[in-house]
Amino acid sequence: MTAVANWLNVTFAGMDSAMFTFVNGMANDFWTFLAKFMDILGYKGLCFIAASLILCCFVKTRKLGVCMLISIAFGGLFTNLILKDAIARPRPYTHAEYVGFWQAVGAIEQSVNSFPSGHTTTAAATAMGFLLAGNKKWSWALIPLALFMGFTRIYLIAHYTSDVLGGLIVGAVSGTIAFFATKGIYILLEKYKENKLCNFILNKDAWEIFKKKEKADGEN
Repeated sequence: MTAVANWLNVTFAGMDSAMFTFVNGMANDFWTFLAKFMDILGYKGLCFIAASLILCCFVKTRKLGVCMLISIAFGGLFTNLILKDAIARPRPYTHAEYVGFWQAVGAIEQSVNSFPSGHTTTAAATAMGFLLAGNKKWSWALIPLALFMGFTRIYLIAHYTSDVLGGLIVGAVSGTIAFFATKGIYILLEKYKENKLCNFILNKDAWEIFKKKEKADGEN
C-alpha cells in the first residue's frame, strides 16, 4: 500500500465506515439488483461512449457528443492510466471488517485498485460534459445519474466513499477540460470550414446521409 493510500484510509476512515454501515443496513434484493445493473451500465464506460457516439451522428448534437467523448477520454486517462496505479489503494472488500457486507450484496469482484472510482469518474465526466455543452434546460439531467452511480459503488463495497468523491472530482475536472477542448476544436473547424473534412463534420448529418442512400436505393 502506498503512502497516499494509507493516508486516505486513515483520514477518511470514519466517513467510509459510517457509509458502509449505512448501506449494509439498507441491503435488500431490490437495491442489489439496481446496484448490479449500474455496475453493468458503467462497465468500461461503454454505455456512455455509445450514447456520446449517437449524439455525434447528428449536427445539432454533435458538439455535445464530442464534448462528452472527450470528457470520458480524459476521465479514463486520469483514473485508469495514472491515479489507480499510482495510489494503489486496495478494494474495501479486501479488509476483513467489510467482507461480510460485500458478501451480503453479491460479492462482485472488481479490478485490484480502488481510488478513484472509475464508474463514478466516467458518469461524472459525462454529466459535466453534458452540463457545460448541452441544452441549458436539460443540462443538469445526468448529475443525479452520476451521484447514484457513486452510491451504488459504495453499496456493492466496490469503493470507499472517498473513492467516489475522488471520482466525482476527477470527472468534473475532466468534463471542464473537455468543454474548453471542444470549443477549441470547433474554432479550428470553423476556421478551416472550406476543407472537405471540416465541412463534413460541421454540416453533414447521419440522418441526411441515410435518407440520400434510401432515395438512391429506391431509384435503383
